[in-house]
Amino acid sequence: MKEFLRNTYNKLFYGRCLNWLNDCNRILELGCGDGSLLVKKGITKKKKVVGIDIYQPHINKLKEMGEYERLICGDIIIFIERSWTYEGIVCMDVIEHLPKEDGIRLLENMKRWGSKIIVTTPNGFTTNYQNKTGNPYEVHRSSWCKEDFLKHNYKVKGSNGLKWLRKDGVLRWYVLGGILSIITWPIVRLFPEYACYLEATYENKVDMNDSSLYNYIGQRMLRGPFRKYVIDIVKYPLMKAIVAAGKRYPSPTKENTVKPNTHKLIDIRDKFFEYERNEQRRELFKAAFNILIVEYEHDGYYTDRFNWIIEKIKELDWGDRGRRPISAFWKEWDD
Repeated sequence: MKEFLRNTYNKLFYGRCLNWLNDCNRILELGCGDGSLLVKKGITKKKKVVGIDIYQPHINKLKEMGEYERLICGDIIIFIERSWTYEGIVCMDVIEHLPKEDGIRLLENMKRWGSKIIVTTPNGFTTNYQNKTGNPYEVHRSSWCKEDFLKHNYKVKGSNGLKWLRKDGVLRWYVLGGILSIITWPIVRLFPEYACYLEATYENKVDMNDSSLYNYIGQRMLRGPFRKYVIDIVKYPLMKAIVAAGKRYPSPTKENTVKPNTHKLIDIRDKFFEYERNEQRRELFKAAFNILIVEYEHDGYYTDRFNWIIEKIKELDWGDRGRRPISAFWKEWDD
């Protein structure tokens, strides 16, 4: 019965939370501990997860599993001012172990680190009832309520049933209390002030057409709150999609194509790769050239429109690059 209640808890509480991160490929887990729910749900096998924990024995145990992309042993407080870039941030049962002022700073800075953030913590102060491993960092240092998260624009839901069913976080009657917690779960989801646990979430929703911060697209794509969104949410998935699609096309050569302009595009492609030396982008450009050349060769619809674009470029007197290196990854002007 206890095992059934424990599994039900994990599905209702942690499972529901973590399912929200299904579309996140890169995740930062703060306070990963030695029994991370990301491990138990198999997320560390499917996603790129970086874990941080202050307790070295926890880090050692997780390293033996070999499922994390990277593990860092350190105090989260030291990392609060760092500039991280992840799609998902997980901070479960951690913030109550920080002083209140550091926890508040963490809530704000996590908004700069990721697109989706999950924070869980007891509703109110509880004593250190879980410290059975000798971990000196398990002490609870702060108390959190619904209003603490609402002030920082987090959405808050309740979890783990009614608060009065527990004393300092421990069920008063394990089996009966566990059943009542599950039954009252839907109620505290709507009224988190009465819940045993709080589940706070934040999602960065970026409007790329919002010109209130930067007037020009060039600035908007590279600065302020848009930069990480553009890199992680726009460009990274786009590049992966182009590379994947390009690999499905045949490799065009002058032997398997007939159009004169297709042969010119092949010459341009070959010359391009004589100069390009950014290994991290070669696959991207190779795929892009594959798609362009094959579509131009076999589909008259795209052939006509590409020819029209080239004609308009000639008519409009397109400006040249000037005699300067494009970047350190371009060989054209090497001595």
